[in-house]
Amino acid sequence: VLRHNPAFSSIWGLDERAIDESFHVPWDLVQQLIQRLSDPLDLTELCTEGQRAPGDIQATTVRLRNPHQELQLLSVPTRDSLGQLTGRLLVVSDVTRERESDRLKSEFVSVVSHELRTPLTSILGYTELLLAREFAPAEQREFVQTVYDEANHLSQIVEDLLGFSRLEAGSVRLNQWTVSLRQLITELSAQLNIHLSN
Repeated sequence: VLRHNPAFSSIWGLDERAIDESFHVPWDLVQQLIQRLSDPLDLTELCTEGQRAPGDIQATTVRLRNPHQELQLLSVPTRDSLGQLTGRLLVVSDVTRERESDRLKSEFVSVVSHELRTPLTSILGYTELLLAREFAPAEQREFVQTVYDEANHLSQIVEDLLGFSRLEAGSVRLNQWTVSLRQLITELSAQLNIHLSN
């Protein structure tokens, strides 16, 4: 490596003095990061591939531990005014937060899908029963009440999601007030009992 900026050492979590004026990737970096690299061969493969196909663009993700960090490495060939290869430019980006954000979004979608499916299953099941055959008025009323309760539950989930999106957009003002802990526990217990009985 002929030149690097100060951000290069800081993104790896290295002391600037630990990197010589001219150093080699991956050998020098692996030596300094061996305790943190999940797979030291990632760096080696990137450089080997760059030598094998010097005109191609290479990319890889390097995972570090203690603390967890994901670095996206992009290696691009550089050329002179005549189009001749002169070397490679290595761009390192910390994508830890983006990857964590993607993971949380996927997890959120999965949880929401499950939460929506539960009341929908009850609504569909009871309405199919009501359409399929005749029931005594008391049973019909019980079924309709269940459908109504589950529809309310579904509506509350949608309202919570809309509230979450408004919070994320910063368009909600939060008001703080004192609440009864006993009342809060009673309401939560009632909601949990509904979930557990379904």
